[in-house]
Amino acid sequence: MKNLTTILFIFLVSITISFSQVTPAPSPGASISQVVGVTKISIDYSRPAVKGRDVFGKLVAFDKVWRTGANEATIIKFTKIRKLLL
Repeated sequence: MKNLTTILFIFLVSITISFSQVTPAPSPGASISQVVGVTKISIDYSRPAVKGRDVFGKLVAFDKVWRTGANEATIIKFTKIRKLLL
């Protein structure tokens, strides 16, 4: 009975570990920011990975729109920069 309990425990732990592994997102994330006047504009987005495929003209026709986001929604932030006047 002790051997059966040990085997069952090891089996359950191995299943738990295999489900808790974090894999990378299928499409790479990117971000950019730029200061315009006194406003900082930041954009965080995920871009679709081409993965060696011929996208335009084959996977997506030239007259069709290819979705430019992947994984998560694009986030745009506008932050006012406060400068001290000396």
